[in-house]
Parts: sequence; C-alpha cells; structure tokens
Amino acid sequence: FAPGTGTPEPGGLLPREERRHVLPEADRICECCQQPKRPIREEVAERLDFVPSRFVVIRDVIEVYGCACGFSKPVAAELPPRVIDGGLPEPGLLAQVAILKYEDHQPLNRQSKIFAREGVTLSPNTLVDWIRATATLLQPLARRIHERVLHAWIIQSDDTGLLVLDKERPQGARKGHIWANVGDSRF
Repeated sequence: FAPGTGTPEPGGLLPREERRHVLPEADRICECCQQPKRPIREEVAERLDFVPSRFVVIRDVIEVYGCACGFSKPVAAELPPRVIDGGLPEPGLLAQVAILKYEDHQPLNRQSKIFAREGVTLSPNTLVDWIRATATLLQPLARRIHERVLHAWIIQSDDTGLLVLDKERPQGARKGHIWANVGDSRF
C-alpha cells in the first residue's frame, strides 16, 4: 500500500489473490458482424481484505472484449458488489476492525498503528468511516434483535460500566455505560 493513501500499491509487498471475471461466450458475439469479439485489454480493480493474521489484496481482473470491425462497443463482465460502494474493505477486514474496537477495546488510532506495522497504511479517520458503514449495514439485524427482545416473555437487563476516553476530563477518561438486554424465546 502506498504510504498515507490507503490505496493498493501496484506490485506491492502484500500477497495478491487474483479472481478472473470472464464474460460469458454468448455475450462476446459482435452485435454488428456476428463475429466473436476478442480481448482488447484487462481492467484491474483491487480491494483489501483481512484474513486472520494477515492482509490480502483481492485483485479483480475483468476481461474487456471488442470486435475488429470497430462498429460495436466493448463489453466486459461485471464486478461483484462491494460491501461499501466504491470502498476498499472486504467483509473480513470490516469485521476485524469492529472486533478489535468493540471486543478487544483497541482504539482506532492504535489499530492504525498495528496495521502500519503490517505494511498497510489506514488512517484512524478511514477506520471511523468503516465503523460507521458497518453500523449502518448491521442496523436491520439490530432492529430485529431489539424487536425480539421487546416481545419476549422475560427480559433481563444489565448496566455495565466502563471507562471511555474523554480529553475534556482531568484524568482523560469518564465512566460510560453499556446497557444490554436479553429476552427469552417465549413470545
């Protein structure tokens, strides 16, 4: 990855996993002269994923087909959808950032430093955006869980205190709370 950019560096040191996306043969026929189109170039899109204990750059190679007659437009296979439109992270990397933050209590600036030691430059602000996007993606699941808890026969609640970083406070932290609710499966 290029330092400070958060974007893949061509020929970088991270391992690449190449996935070829080939246009179906029926879609390669020229609509003008009915002859098969031939490859005219390859387009490459890279994404970043996290496989536990290592980063991997997923390299999507899309074959673009054109016809020698010159009257038809080039055609190409479609890229698979991304978790974040136009974004770099794959689901495994988003999950890793969220787990480190919420389960392992690793602040995003510390995660940024850890990733830099692995050769991946990601700013804390980028990680904040990814956490926000992950939370948005998980909203339907959170709403469904909340609905089920509210309809439960018995609801158990817990108020857990924890320290939250706060630069405004003299010790640099304040007491925060997490309220957890669990419902049984009887409705």
